[in-house]
Amino acid sequence: MGATVLSDEEDAVEYYGRRVSVVSYGSITKVTSILDSKARRAIVYLLATYGPLTLKELSEMLNLAPSTVYDHLKKLKEVGVIREAEEHPKRFKVEVYYKLNIPFFLASELRELEKNLGDLIDQFSKFIENAREIMAKSIKNINPRCLRYGDPSMFERAVSVLLVQIHLLVFYRYVNEPLVYVLINDLEESGSSASTS
Repeated sequence: MGATVLSDEEDAVEYYGRRVSVVSYGSITKVTSILDSKARRAIVYLLATYGPLTLKELSEMLNLAPSTVYDHLKKLKEVGVIREAEEHPKRFKVEVYYKLNIPFFLASELRELEKNLGDLIDQFSKFIENAREIMAKSIKNINPRCLRYGDPSMFERAVSVLLVQIHLLVFYRYVNEPLVYVLINDLEESGSSASTS
């Protein structure tokens, strides 16, 4: 995969930072808080798509001073988002390569997964539709306060919210700790001046 070439006008931190979505289940953790920074999300993007990378490489790709990138790397390392890639061959003895230490998925990988699991996704969609119908009946029985305001669109939104809540309850049965991962949009943006080389 070639590196993305940005035009002179494009801000690398802005461009890469907006292509990372942080997903978390459970309580807010130091990881989710540390990834509020666009610069740190940009570092995550580069490590996910081109890593492992050195401080110098990250600094050049982001057009940031090495000291600024070092501060971001230090914070990311402290909370466990990144770690040193000891297995990566070094060109120089003092060189340190960094890699991600949390799960990450590329949009292109998810697209491929969707193709490969088409039948399973269809079955799961049918299951969700059945659950939605059962949920709709149950909501009418419990008559939640939000439905008493007379907003006709509130019912469908309330069903969706409760479906998400059930999903989380099932999730917590199997995972006993907060889970954080990142989704990386590695697909070309339409109308963007960026290109791959």
